[in-house]
Amino acid sequence: MVDVWPILAVGVIISSLIYPLVRISSASLSISIGLFVIFLFEMIDSRLINELAFSPLDLRDIGSSYTIFTSMFLHGGFGHIVFNVFILVLIGNLLEERIGSPKFLAIYIISGIGGGLVYALVNLGDNVGVIGASGAISGILGAIAILYPNQPFMLLFLPFRNIPAWVMVLIFLAMQMFIALSQTNIAWEAHIGGLATGILIAPLLMRISIEERVDRGEKIDVMVFAKTPKEREIAAQIKPESIRDVRNAWIDQLAETAKCPICGQKVRNYRGRIKCRNGHKFNI
Repeated sequence: MVDVWPILAVGVIISSLIYPLVRISSASLSISIGLFVIFLFEMIDSRLINELAFSPLDLRDIGSSYTIFTSMFLHGGFGHIVFNVFILVLIGNLLEERIGSPKFLAIYIISGIGGGLVYALVNLGDNVGVIGASGAISGILGAIAILYPNQPFMLLFLPFRNIPAWVMVLIFLAMQMFIALSQTNIAWEAHIGGLATGILIAPLLMRISIEERVDRGEKIDVMVFAKTPKEREIAAQIKPESIRDVRNAWIDQLAETAKCPICGQKVRNYRGRIKCRNGHKFNI
């Protein structure tokens, strides 16, 4: 008899990823709902974990290699899924609102797979299954840290407020070191792998997207030039300004410190647009 629960779970996974693209809705919320639905399936049939969890040995079998993807949507208990969904919603919306759902989903999926691959490399020959969205979520943190390093976080369980993203990465790495030294059953390798993957691919995805839009002459959100709190304040003044001279004055001020998102060169105000030394012109 065919076990229907893995098939249903895969259907939920695919639906949670496609829905925000079709309906133009929040991907982080869609994924969170999908995670809870699949967790409910796990409660109904515990064999689901055996079917969809990932172990390093699965990479040796093409027929089982899909588990490096499906394992990202499974969780080992109620506390595990609640914590992951809380962090996903907390930091996921921050990134998704800035870069859009398609790139957010790409970073999430690739980071989760990257985390699984790092775990497999560190634990070659191990047949112990690993589950959880932590690798993918770590990639989201890494993407925020590299794209918006000064993005503030407010964590209620820490005695600090407005912690910059790059500091959060340092705290995260310290936590992973503690977990590794404690020899718990938490797959810290997947967390580190996901974080590193997010840091590596986020700038690449953003650069490709911006290059394509520049080539087509499309309008670029001025916020892509805003990396610091001051630059974000200036960019926020530019977006709604309708008086040409005032708008140009704000653009001049932004151009004093902003860099080209494609090549990293200095930029200047060019007839109400932004232009870099290498000739990239941005309609804003």
